[in-house]
Amino acid sequence: MTGSKKSIYGVLIREFGASSAAFVREISARDTRLKGAPSFMIAAYLRLMRLTIYLCLFLPVLIYTGSSFSTRGKTAEYWLVTTLLTVLAGGLSLAARQLLRRLEPAIDTMAVEEAVFLDRLPDRWVPLAIAASAAGSLALELAMIRW
Repeated sequence: MTGSKKSIYGVLIREFGASSAAFVREISARDTRLKGAPSFMIAAYLRLMRLTIYLCLFLPVLIYTGSSFSTRGKTAEYWLVTTLLTVLAGGLSLAARQLLRRLEPAIDTMAVEEAVFLDRLPDRWVPLAIAASAAGSLALELAMIRW
């Protein structure tokens, strides 16, 4: 199932035999999903990224709100700091959204280039690549647990 013989990218690689940049341009020209909008998977990935960024930015507001409310109650300082944190998190969320919107074409191009690279990988290297990826992932996970 792997390899360049069994995928549309593999067929186009054999057909055009072009460089990565030329290949991505050809894929973009043939794939109607890439006309002005990211592909389905990239769109889902970007939605997940936006949600993660929003939650990370609003988490300090929730932590401050919960801890201050339980210890000090509803004072003027509490409302002022909560409002300022909320406005700051909202502004940063809008800035992050604009940044991701500008980066959509680059992320989409990198995704196609990654698919091309994986399709060009010889079948004999696939098990070794999977093992190396799993080993690297396990090492990072164990390092995180240890720290």
